[in-house]
Amino acid sequence: RVRARFPDARIERAAGADEDLLERAIASIDAPDKSRALPTDVRGTAFQEQVWAALRKLAGGEQVSYSELATRMGRPSATRAVARAVSENPLAVLVPCHRVVAKGGKLGGYRWGVARKARLLERERSED
Repeated sequence: RVRARFPDARIERAAGADEDLLERAIASIDAPDKSRALPTDVRGTAFQEQVWAALRKLAGGEQVSYSELATRMGRPSATRAVARAVSENPLAVLVPCHRVVAKGGKLGGYRWGVARKARLLERERSED
């Protein structure tokens, strides 16, 4: 998938500071709250970046609905736009879009598959 998305990239093993950053990113799967300290370079529209920043403020194990996230952002009428921005998040786990669920707690969709979303949420619940 990486080669398909970045066909001209040279893929090589991480070393030095890059290796440390990669190890910290992978470790954040087991310690989700530590992901906030990791730098990201995720680009989108100004609105998407606001949504993604709001997602990074969610605590590990915390779940919100799309409308709740929109309200927290001060944009209560933008639920659909928030949902679209959540679905277009290109960075799993570090920008924890898996923590956004439909009203009533239904998982809804997930860019990387609903089964993976369920596993991430279960893992976070079991760490509480």
